[in-house]
Amino acid sequence: MLIFMKEKKYKAIRKSAFMVYKQCPRRFEYNYKDPKYWDYGASDDKSDMKIWRGNQFHKFCETFFDKIITIPPKDWSFPTHEDEVVQRMIFWFVGKEVERHIKLEHDKQLEYFQPLANELKVYYENTIDRTGHIDRIDRIGEKEVCVVEYKAGQSYNMELPERITSMNAEIGFYTQLLKLAKVYPDYKITHWKVINPVLQKVWMNKISPISLRSVETVFADMVDKITKKKVFPKKISPLCHWCPYKVPCDPFYDKPIGIDFNKPL
Repeated sequence: MLIFMKEKKYKAIRKSAFMVYKQCPRRFEYNYKDPKYWDYGASDDKSDMKIWRGNQFHKFCETFFDKIITIPPKDWSFPTHEDEVVQRMIFWFVGKEVERHIKLEHDKQLEYFQPLANELKVYYENTIDRTGHIDRIDRIGEKEVCVVEYKAGQSYNMELPERITSMNAEIGFYTQLLKLAKVYPDYKITHWKVINPVLQKVWMNKISPISLRSVETVFADMVDKITKKKVFPKKISPLCHWCPYKVPCDPFYDKPIGIDFNKPL
């Protein structure tokens, strides 16, 4: 459950902001100062169909397990989605869950089919708080769990080394958050799984201890820079072209966006 805390001196760090910091500390600084810092997540806006379809898929997954909790796979039935692409994503996903149900039943482990948690919101208080929204947590053993992420996009191809590295960081953030908040103290978080209905692929991997240590190192650096008002260096890359803060960051762009970026954090 997400606990809404009283207003604090510093905003909590969410997973997506943490990943922005790894990509470019300067972009994180601008994002952290932005009044729209908390404006993210599911939207019904169809101006970007890729994002809209991903959100529609997430909405389906959010209620999927509640709807079939007492129903065998042969009797699963779902209404047709208005969008053909989303419908294909849902159809593929349901098929993979049928396969998982059959395998667990064969292995006499059907009690692991229902997730331990679905759409889990976690909050941890500290000098600078952390927060995260985890798509799903599955049991994969008597005392072991797997963090599951739905990634509905062509770019989320876990066969690419850079994507594996990025996913290790994302899951590392969630793993540390779960441990610090003591959400499931009786379970060991050992694996992560990515389900991509666009590429129609499922990847599962062990959580890297190196990644967990890296998360804490990076987070400590973030806290140090924020609390001591240090400089946030920028990392020049091709991604700068799509950065929403390229105007204040690069003098080549001169359109103001109404945020005082010179004011310290």
